[in-house]
Amino acid sequence: NERETMKAAIMNIIDDVFSGMWKPVICYGKGWNLLILLSGNEIQESTVETFCRQILKFVNKFMSISLTIGIGSKCSSVDELGRSYNEARLAIKNKSIAGKNNIFKYSDIKTENKNVSPMISYGYEKDLIAAIKKLDIDEIKAALERTLSKFDDNLLYLEMIKVECVKLLISVAGIIEDIGINVNNVYNGYFNPVEEIAGFDSVEECTSYVRNEILKMADLVLKEKKENYKAIVKKTIEYIKENYTKEISLEQVAKELFITPSYLSRVFKQETGMNFITWINKYRVEKAKELLKDMSLKVYHVAEMVGYNDYRYFNINFKKYTGFTAKEYRDMLLINDKNSIS
Repeated sequence: NERETMKAAIMNIIDDVFSGMWKPVICYGKGWNLLILLSGNEIQESTVETFCRQILKFVNKFMSISLTIGIGSKCSSVDELGRSYNEARLAIKNKSIAGKNNIFKYSDIKTENKNVSPMISYGYEKDLIAAIKKLDIDEIKAALERTLSKFDDNLLYLEMIKVECVKLLISVAGIIEDIGINVNNVYNGYFNPVEEIAGFDSVEECTSYVRNEILKMADLVLKEKKENYKAIVKKTIEYIKENYTKEISLEQVAKELFITPSYLSRVFKQETGMNFITWINKYRVEKAKELLKDMSLKVYHVAEMVGYNDYRYFNINFKKYTGFTAKEYRDMLLINDKNSIS
């Protein structure tokens, strides 16, 4: 098949490159892996690296594929081959930082990272979770980049980073579900980051995937936020129109909608461009203007009919939004009526 054909071609390149110095023993490994064993008295790591770079060059040039090479330390006996093989595999895990198509030597791995625990917990996602709860897209993006940058800043093994990426996505999805938004709406009922991330070969692939998925979720949150805001404002306005003749308070309406007064105040201002009290006063003044056309109604009765118990406060608001007192407005209506009759 294609895999075996390509592996055979790579083996030929390896054999050609090393043939001038050593006769390599090349074995098939699991999947796409190839194992190379070099034997000799004068083998230097720097020389091996030079030859490996030639292999990379020829594979890239003639096969147009990427290749990653890991180099373990020298062995003094056959019994140590397993140890060197595991070192080479461990070195390759560092492609999570530098990417594919490179050479990694076990000797270059920092001592403190060789025995690092595969289970790493970050606190970096706290800002991201807080931003999501606030439904602030700019803060979400900024906190997301800060969080993802930590994966690049640390020399972690790829499998560890995959675990952290999965944990981060599941954590964010959980927060969004707690807000009351169904994450499955983004994924047509199927959300499985473990399956997706398992196939990645570098940090760049992992962080790119996480970034895209969290921004998808954030977009869903914003859409839901807009719909929720519209629904809240619609219900608030309906309540005002049904009850404007009575005393209405922000706390009263918030209680009816099962939300906090501060949240209602913020949402209402954001959607209508004016605060709760201003909207009510303007609506009452419009209703008063209609009632003042009925000359049988006393002005102070009109004030009471639109929800004002304080006639002075009614006049202040009426003049504020029309430029006239209620009496002046009615007088203008009378003058206009006489002029239209004459």
